[in-house]
Amino acid sequence: MIKKDHIAKKLDSLSREWIINASLAGAGIFLFIAVLDLVATPENFRHFFAYRIIIAAFLILLWAIVRKIENMRYVYLLGHVGVFASAITIELMILGFGGHQSSYYAGLILLVVCVLAFIPAKLLFHAVNAVGIYLIYLLPIVAKEEIVDMKYFFTSNFFLLMIIGVSVTLRYLRNKSLEDQLGNEFDLEMHKHNLEQLIDERTADLSDALDRIKEVRDEWEETFNTINEAITIHDMDFNITRANKAAEELLGKSSPDFASMKCFKSYHGADAPPDNCPSCKSLETGEPSMFEIYEPHLNKHIEVKALPRHDSEGNLIGLVHVVRDISERRSAEENLMKANIMTNNILEMAPFGVYVVNRDGRIAYVNQAMLEISGTDSQHFIGVNVLELESYKEMGISDRIKEAFSGKQFRMDSVEYTSYYGKKKSVRNIIGIPMEKLDQVLIFVEDITDLKKAYEDRQELQLQLLQTQKIESVGRLAGGIAHDFNNILSSIIGFSELALRKHGTNPDIYESLSIVLQSGERAAELTSQLLAYSRKQILEIKAIDLNSVVENMSKMLNRTIGENISLHFNKKVPLKTIMADPGQMEQVLLNLAINARDAMAGGGRLIIETSEVEFDDDFVKMNEGSVKGSYVLLKVTDSGAGMPDELMEKIFEPFFTTKETGKGTGLGLSMVYGIVKQHNGYIKVESEPGKGSTFLLYIPSVEDDISEAEKEKDHDSMPGGNETVLVVEDDDLTRKMINDTLEPLGYVVINARDGEEALEKYLDKNKKVDLLLTDVVMPGISGLDLAERINKTDKEIKIIFMTGYADKSITSKSELISSSDMVLKPLRPGVIARKIREVLDR
Repeated sequence: MIKKDHIAKKLDSLSREWIINASLAGAGIFLFIAVLDLVATPENFRHFFAYRIIIAAFLILLWAIVRKIENMRYVYLLGHVGVFASAITIELMILGFGGHQSSYYAGLILLVVCVLAFIPAKLLFHAVNAVGIYLIYLLPIVAKEEIVDMKYFFTSNFFLLMIIGVSVTLRYLRNKSLEDQLGNEFDLEMHKHNLEQLIDERTADLSDALDRIKEVRDEWEETFNTINEAITIHDMDFNITRANKAAEELLGKSSPDFASMKCFKSYHGADAPPDNCPSCKSLETGEPSMFEIYEPHLNKHIEVKALPRHDSEGNLIGLVHVVRDISERRSAEENLMKANIMTNNILEMAPFGVYVVNRDGRIAYVNQAMLEISGTDSQHFIGVNVLELESYKEMGISDRIKEAFSGKQFRMDSVEYTSYYGKKKSVRNIIGIPMEKLDQVLIFVEDITDLKKAYEDRQELQLQLLQTQKIESVGRLAGGIAHDFNNILSSIIGFSELALRKHGTNPDIYESLSIVLQSGERAAELTSQLLAYSRKQILEIKAIDLNSVVENMSKMLNRTIGENISLHFNKKVPLKTIMADPGQMEQVLLNLAINARDAMAGGGRLIIETSEVEFDDDFVKMNEGSVKGSYVLLKVTDSGAGMPDELMEKIFEPFFTTKETGKGTGLGLSMVYGIVKQHNGYIKVESEPGKGSTFLLYIPSVEDDISEAEKEKDHDSMPGGNETVLVVEDDDLTRKMINDTLEPLGYVVINARDGEEALEKYLDKNKKVDLLLTDVVMPGISGLDLAERINKTDKEIKIIFMTGYADKSITSKSELISSSDMVLKPLRPGVIARKIREVLDR
């Protein structure tokens, strides 16, 4: 119970007691004052006595009721009723005996004093009663009587209010004093109670402590002797004063034998402490000391720990020796050390990386192979939190390591990883093995970068082999058809061109012959594509101006791409010279234009640009396959559909096409790639879906100037002569076309269908041969063998070879070819005439 509640309870008890007593005393007072009425106003005695009897009876009834009630709310309520009843009775007598000037006014004052001064109730109880008494006195006077003497009225009321105020104040002060008194009583009572309780507790604690001391002593004795480490207690002179059972067993003595025996005698069999004795150090420093030693006296490895003993004042009074037999531990440690050394040697010599991750994600161990894989050292590796590395998070390694801590082993193959330190790139196989007892994860990392590269190289070599086989197949196919097909085309193109030269003025004949010639040229272009792709086309490398090639091709390009595509040529003038085959450059332009046309089915723009660029070290570093130097750039841009990245990776592959079946060979762009590479150039493609494509062709530039003769050459001229030409061609129509071309020009033509016939006619001395024009591939004696034989006889003879493609038979005769010229099939009369005149005039 708190003090406030105690005081309130006491005040309620006192109030109830005083209300009971006041009710009984009030009844007595009313009856006693009846005697005064008999003396003072005998005429009103009977009338007033009735009031007094009634109020006395009421108060006695109230006294009886309050004694039975415990609820203080009702007690206070009945107290108010008693006071108000008494006040009303007095007021009635005042009104009946002279009004407010009556001497009975003193009875009301007496009631106020009795109620407010003597009943120790709560202040609120007094205040309500005071206000009630005053109102009972005042209201009837104001309501029913005429106030004649105002001075007396106000004086009486002031006096009554002052009495009430003083009584309330006195009641407040007495209540305050009473509350303090009750509080002090409560404090004293509580203090007494606490003291009694404390005494009881201390008495019980003391009894328990005595019992506990006995238990602790017994427990200490039991524990002391249960400890399996030898414990001996020494004084300042190293005498053993007590020993446990383990010490007795270790030293082979019983407790009585230790009396006054020195510790160094018992443990070491010596007459003085050994070197580095921990007891000596502890006695000197006052701090614990320990050492390990092999003791021959006991034939054991022992660990000796000396603990200083102090009294209550902190003075050193002796030692406690704790001796542990560590022979088995030392043996295990030695074995473990050997095993660790072996394990470390194995891990350090392992060809794969190993590291250990703690629960917090930090690396606790790493071997040398792992450091080499990561390109760092142990200082930067140990302690790194791999769970927080962004690269580990992105590749999911962190999540897999976290799972491993729950006992789940994991494996990740072919992880392409750039190390956190050193930025070394590698491809790894990663295995995580949980070590649950150590709360660690063991990570094995196998660097398969070289293995994967070797595999990829092997795959690439296989692809290259397949590609080579495919190229060789196409080459064999091209070579197989080139000879016969080019002979046929030579006849078609040659006779068409001769006919156009003779009958070109006739519109009807001209249109038909032009269609035949155009068809033959288109067939020749297809054959040329096959030969260019298979690298069997012979290049006529010369110094050329790429702007001139583009300008000469502009009309053909416009016809090729159609009217719904606009062609724009932005050229750099002057432009450096390149060493290239003009025909091949024309073929590149044509194929790129066709590719752009197909990409712009609904129309668009084709832009061809030329410029000069320099490949520096940075460009070469960023563009694999490029070589540092000066280049002429041919840039071809279309506004077509564009290509995604995965498509751009395949566009130069042979036979790859996005066109429908029958609408593309898949050789156009691969031929472009092949021609650029044959010219030691570099090619790039830039494209995005919906934004068109740009092909950038870089051809090495040279300082050579284009000869004036080449610039001024008339490609439509047919120069003639009177020299003798030996024509060797196994195809009859081709041979006839050559004969019909040369004889009208004034040449003497000797025809032979093969090498044997050519030798026979050459050896006929009736006519000197000035020039040998021979096919390369023929049955029996080939054109190269024929030329070699004739050249041995006549070193001055001029030789021109005719061929549709280059094979090993041609490249093996490089010495002979260097002094000769070639004409490529399909043959054209103008080309033959100009080449013969060029060679003869040399």
